[in-house]
Parts: sequence; structure tokens; C-alpha cells
Amino acid sequence: MKLKLLLVISIIVVLSSTSQAATITILHTNDEHSALIPYHGKGGFAKLAYLVKELEKDKQNVILVSAGDYIGGTPFSWLIAEGYSPEISIMQKVGYDVVTIGNHEFDYTSKALQGYLQNVTIPVVATNVHAEGPLGEVLKKHYIANVGGVKVGFIGILGVDAQRKVYSHENVTFEDPVVAAKEAVEDLVREGAEVIIALSHSGIDEDLVLAEEVPEIDVIIAGHDHRVLEEPIVTPGGTVIVETGDSLRYLGVLEIEYEDEVKLKSYSLLEINDSIPDDPEVGLMVQNYVEKLNAFVKERSGFNSIFETVVRSDFSLTTQKFRESNLGDFITDAMRFAVEKATGEKADIAVFANGEIRGNITPVNGEISLYNLLVPVSLGVGSDGSAGYSLVSFYLTGDEIYKVLEIAVLLQKFYGDDFFLQFSGLRVYYNPDNALIDLPFIDKKIPTVLLPGNLGAVVKAETSEGEIERDKLYRVVTDNYILSFLPKVAEVLPQLTVVPKDKHGNAIPPERFGELVIKANGREVKVWEAVVDYARSMGKIDDRYKNANNRINEVWSFPAVGYILAPIAVAAAVVAAVAIRKRG
Repeated sequence: MKLKLLLVISIIVVLSSTSQAATITILHTNDEHSALIPYHGKGGFAKLAYLVKELEKDKQNVILVSAGDYIGGTPFSWLIAEGYSPEISIMQKVGYDVVTIGNHEFDYTSKALQGYLQNVTIPVVATNVHAEGPLGEVLKKHYIANVGGVKVGFIGILGVDAQRKVYSHENVTFEDPVVAAKEAVEDLVREGAEVIIALSHSGIDEDLVLAEEVPEIDVIIAGHDHRVLEEPIVTPGGTVIVETGDSLRYLGVLEIEYEDEVKLKSYSLLEINDSIPDDPEVGLMVQNYVEKLNAFVKERSGFNSIFETVVRSDFSLTTQKFRESNLGDFITDAMRFAVEKATGEKADIAVFANGEIRGNITPVNGEISLYNLLVPVSLGVGSDGSAGYSLVSFYLTGDEIYKVLEIAVLLQKFYGDDFFLQFSGLRVYYNPDNALIDLPFIDKKIPTVLLPGNLGAVVKAETSEGEIERDKLYRVVTDNYILSFLPKVAEVLPQLTVVPKDKHGNAIPPERFGELVIKANGREVKVWEAVVDYARSMGKIDDRYKNANNRINEVWSFPAVGYILAPIAVAAAVVAAVAIRKRG
């Protein structure tokens, strides 16, 4: 009898000590970009909240995470400059368990980010972001959560490309992502983490490198490049990479199993659209912020509601990657219009970047609401600390304008579409293949603009008055974001220094850039105000914006390397001819 009892006890002990696979469900979003309400029938935090609650009823061990950039992209982010924290407050209510930060979290300065996050209880992991003061106390190097009895470790990574696009980061420094990740992962392993998840605001290309260099990472929740991955990427080392696009168009549902190692169980992307009901509690929070935004725009624009119709149109204004767009034409024309109206002086050229355009303008029943008009130009903060990038105006020589155009071609080649420039008042002809050349006999590529002579990508640039004259001063309009990059370019490539000037040609140093901001009625004029005012002046969007206006034109030009090789070829021919003559 005692023997039987001991046998039963032994079996129970063995069975109880046998590990069973634990299923963990990771709900994830990235690049939410202030999508508090649906935009063109997709997104909205209230619909996300409803979906999350439904999934929590059916799934095991659910955690909800974000890979950053919840700020910026709609006018709701403007409320940050008014002292509110709309996105993160709602995310806390929705039930996010862990988040990281992206480059747009710095859009309102690092000091504003500190205030934005000060009352947040969600763990914010930012492994390679080092901040001084109260912000540094909020940001965690890593974090461990107990999920269904499994210790899940989190790190947060801000990638190299994202670091380049940070607007303002006083008292904040960035560490190499891979170096910081390795150190944090070692710490997590020592602290008993069994599953390691990286919330990475880097882009897939950098994430693949991260997975290869730090193979201990089991899952990468990706962000920054707005890619919609319908299926996970599984690296040769077994790291699972997922991403959901942007603006809460999708919710990712990743199920993994853990039993000594992590295995991918299932994955799906759920579209967040008008078929999904609103969660009532989150819906009330959203409506509260709608009312706050209505009050803001009424004070600044006179419109009572963000849903009020501003202008009619028979067509959409859309952005295009690496191309001139009718939306880019419209925005830059609006910028020139606003500066000329505010100052009474002619503006020759206006410049805006694709990376600043955050959406398309699509009419609903032939009408464009204030909200739909504002979304594409809703980024940033002015030098006055209020919402929206401020218009600035200064003078450049024709030679410097050519330099700016060459810089733009280089930047878009190296860093992508965000740096593609849209123009008003300027027509450009260029050959992007001539921006870089392979120097003969040495394995190096160099920018042609650094070579003597006019060997660059830009073939010709002209205004309505004719071709740009190299020594003439031209009045340029842009915003404080683009202006802030001019000194940075000079630091990297002194040969491409571009110095803003006054109308007399006197240089304006960076510490006096505030003098370049356009003001009207004692306040800074914002890009978004220019767009609204321009649209309102029409009543109906002019038909000339149905298509792009051929302001940016790719053309063939003689390869720059040919100018280098031609003298060599001529010299070789002469030598050969002399040798033949001697033999004769």
C-alpha cells in the first residue's frame, strides 16, 4: 500500500515538473501618428480599443505593444503644444503594456516630450536613448513582464535613420542600436528573461541587421518605414519580424509558443475600419480631444469644427514617392501665396519635403473638410512653441540654389523619399544617375557636386523669368524644419555650405534664424494656415492641380564619369598614335 502511494506521488511530481508550452499573444501597432479618429474610413483609437477587448476574450496571455511614433501626423498632436498628452493618455486607457519612442516623439522638443510622458504609467523602453533629468527617469533601458508565467524581456531601439530625422533632442544622446541592444539583452538574460522582444523604430533593413547581430532577440516589433507585412519575416537565426504599416490601419496579432525556445504559432493582420464599433469609454476620451481641437482651430482659423467644409474639389490631391505631386504643387504654391500676402513682397521659390506630407486630400461627396485639409501639413512646432511648422523666408544666390538642388538629389539617394523636395516657382531638369560616380581605377563613389566644374545631377533650373543666374539673389520660402537642416549639411560637407541671407545679401547666422520667420498680426504664420487660407481663397480647387505641373523633370545628360574618362581616352589615343608612327 505504501509502495503504491509512493508511486502515485512520484508520478504526480514528474507530471507537475514537466514543462508545457505557453502561448503568448502579442497585439502590436506602430506609427500610430495621432490617428485618434478614422481617416478615410480607417483607423481610430476607439475602434482599436473595441478590437483589443474582443481579442482578449479569445486569446491567451495577451500583451499590447507599440513600436513608436504615436505622435505627429494629424492636428490632434497640436494639443501637445497646449499641454495635453492625447495619444499616450488614450493608449493607456486602451491598455498598452509596453511602448517605445520614435523620432516623431521629439517633434515638440525633448522638453515637451518630458511633460508629455510625465504622468504615464505604461513602461517606455528606449534602450539606446539617453536623456538627462526627468525624461531620463521615465525612459527605461529594458523591462521584464510576467506573461502567463513566462518572463518576457523588452528593449526599445531608435534606429540610425530615425535618429537623423529627429527634430530636436536637447540633453538627449543616441547610442549605436546594435551595441546598446547587445548590452541590454545580456542584462535581460542575467535577470531571467526567457523571451526577448525588441520594439524597434528603425525600419526593416536595420531590423534585419539587428536580428543578425543580436540573435538572442526572439521577436522584433518593427516601425518607422510604414511597411505592411502581411506575413512575418523569419530570419535564418529564427527572429520573427512583424510590422503593421501606419495610422492604425491594422492591428497585428502574433501568437508565439514558448517551451525552452520560441516558436511562431500564428499571425494575422486585422484591418481597423468602419465595420468595427467604437469602444464607448475610449470614444468619450477621443470626443473630449475633438472638442479641445475644435476650440484651438476656431481661435486660429475661424472654423467652428475640424469637420467643417473648407473647399470643394472634383479630384484628389495625392503625394507621390520620388516624384513631383499635385499635392506638393498645391502646398508649395500655398506657401508662396501666404508669404506674399503677409509681407507684400514677391517670393521667387517655395520648398517643401515629401517627408513632411502626411497624407492625401480626398474629397467626400465633392467636399474637403478642414481636418482632411490639415492632416497632410500637420507636423511639427514653430519657433514660438505653437503647433505647426512656421513659414520662413530668406535669400539665396543662384549658385546656392543649385547646391540645394544637388544636396536634395544626394539626400534622396542616400536616405529615401522623405528628402525628395517639392517646389513652387521653380522648374528643374536633372539626371539622378549623375549625382554619384564611380571614380576610375579606385573603388570609390563620390558626389559629382564636389568635383570642379558643373558635373552634378542638375542640368538646368529656371524660374518664370528664365534660367537661374548664379550670382543673382532669389527669395526662398520654406519652413523652420527644413531651415534647421542647412547648418547640419554644412557641418558634414563644408563644400556644400548654403547661408541664408537678407535682401541685401548679408549672411544670417543660425542664432538669428528667428528673424526669418514670417509673421502676420503679431503671430507666426504656419504652413497649415497657408494651406487653409489658399484653399479658402479658391472656393473650389483649381483644375490646374488635377495633375502635377512638370516642375521636376528627369532628363538624360552626358554621364559625369565621361568627362573624367574622356581626357584619359584622348591621352591614350595620342600615345598610341605616336607609338604607331614610330613603328612605321
